[in-house]
Amino acid sequence: MYLVSNYVKTITGEQLRLLEQEWNISLPSSYIQFLEQYGQGTYCGLLNVEYPDRERLQEFVEYELWEHDEQSPITREQLAECIVIATTIDGDFVALHPQVESLIWLPRHSEIIERRSCGEQSWIECMETWIEAAYGSLDLAETERYFEPWNDRQQHLFLMLGTQEAMPNEQTDEAEGTVSGRETNPLADIAHQCAEIMKPDLIINNPYSGLLFFRSLNGYVRFNYAYGREVAVVYEQEEPKEGNGSFLVRLLQFMREHNIQ
Repeated sequence: MYLVSNYVKTITGEQLRLLEQEWNISLPSSYIQFLEQYGQGTYCGLLNVEYPDRERLQEFVEYELWEHDEQSPITREQLAECIVIATTIDGDFVALHPQVESLIWLPRHSEIIERRSCGEQSWIECMETWIEAAYGSLDLAETERYFEPWNDRQQHLFLMLGTQEAMPNEQTDEAEGTVSGRETNPLADIAHQCAEIMKPDLIINNPYSGLLFFRSLNGYVRFNYAYGREVAVVYEQEEPKEGNGSFLVRLLQFMREHNIQ
């Protein structure tokens, strides 16, 4: 698993054991181990690993978002007592309740509450199971799995490609010197050039976006191919020095040279 930042705010097992005693719950051992090693954060841009929160679901009790029939692992009243330990970016919850042995899956787009179990799986394996349930199979190689720690250091720049440069180009067949009729995405071309020049540590591409991860930033650059103009630079600012500071300057210079600002 690729760590986006070298700065992680870990949580001690002692802190979590105190919560277990105070709230009369049993946290998954794999969850505890993960927080001890990596802390809170977002896995593969889709699932948030969070410190236990027993207030998060209280506001949802009155809305009747989920069914609480005989098949449901919790009653409506017990919903307010559930403790959230993970969420998807679209609002699905992974929670537990003192009187329920399994984990509880509260989906954003369904009324059916489900039981979930980690068993002997690692926390990463559990997360991938939940991601598949919410989004389908995670189409990333094992070396492309990444975790973005929450450390209060992250900063963002949101840039736009100029309107003229964003116009799709017709692709030319070099062998015959004719226009093929296929259109290329100018932003994808720029992302490819950026990768060749700036040498990212990890590249993740799909038809909708491109992600270039850089250790020198403790962050990444996201190119929004679907929209065709948006570029986000996610970084952790260091004191100006050889490495992070000069690298960010060179990266932004590359962007300006390609009319992204």
